[in-house]
Amino acid sequence: MASTSNNLPGTAANLAGPYAHAWSSVNNIKLIDGVNAACSCPNSDEESDWLLATNFGFSIPDGATIVGVRVGFLGTTDYMFDGEPAEQVAYGKLYNSGLIGAERGPVSFNGGESLLGASNNLWGATLTPAIINGANFGVGLKAFIGIADTFPVNFTVDYIRMIVFYSEGGAMASSAGFPTHLWKLRN
Repeated sequence: MASTSNNLPGTAANLAGPYAHAWSSVNNIKLIDGVNAACSCPNSDEESDWLLATNFGFSIPDGATIVGVRVGFLGTTDYMFDGEPAEQVAYGKLYNSGLIGAERGPVSFNGGESLLGASNNLWGATLTPAIINGANFGVGLKAFIGIADTFPVNFTVDYIRMIVFYSEGGAMASSAGFPTHLWKLRN
């Protein structure tokens, strides 16, 4: 099984979206440590900018066939609707010097680890080892509530991590060096 020791991003950034609600402290997503990147949206029906995670340090061998990409992240929000936590959602899109492929999601943005993609999901993109191994390859996340409301909402993300699945000589392997599922790190 091929593996790499780095499945957290080496680089993080904000990519402006239509509402210009930027993520702050973006470098906090590079560690699983409870220290967060944050974004504030003045109205709950507006979405965040894209939170980019790139430069995962993968070393997929030349000639391998990429068969899937899965992203895990831990996100939370403070928004309540009628006294109950509102369903918050996030969408992800792969990035390679620009957003590529199809959005994946929605997934809940609820304080537990959320997953986008799968071991057999290429996100509508054509991926090669050269792309995956590149410093500009990664994922962008955006968050929103989607309820027409004038209340502000704050989003946080602790970490983003990625597993790339590929076949090499007919055998499927994970580039992350651990089982092909992501373990929930928090209750």
